[in-house]
Amino acid sequence: MNMTAAYLTLTLITSVAALGGAVLNLTAHRIPVTQARRLGVPVGWLTFPIGTAYGLGFLGLVAGLAVPVVGILAAAGFVVFFVLAIGAHLRVGDRGLAGPIGGLALSLATLVVTWMYAAGQG
Repeated sequence: MNMTAAYLTLTLITSVAALGGAVLNLTAHRIPVTQARRLGVPVGWLTFPIGTAYGLGFLGLVAGLAVPVVGILAAAGFVVFFVLAIGAHLRVGDRGLAGPIGGLALSLATLVVTWMYAAGQG
């Protein structure tokens, strides 16, 4: 798979996941509500900052298709987001880390490939 295909594929997958996270959190779906309660995160945070971060990250990844540096910043933001999410799980002794570790891995892969793609364009 060439760099353009890898970049587009990872950006598409990460964008769809971010859009899903935005919708679930902004609509206060039972999944993030249950998780917020388990982690001791205020349910009000599901709309802002969590749902908003997902939504802005989605927009940044999509905008990054035209301006790769924006995609780099969006992917880096998701890396920070998922590191903090892992910390929130560990803080309360929750070992259900598959979701945040998967999000971190996907975000890191997107960050690296977007960075490499942008470097090859310059």
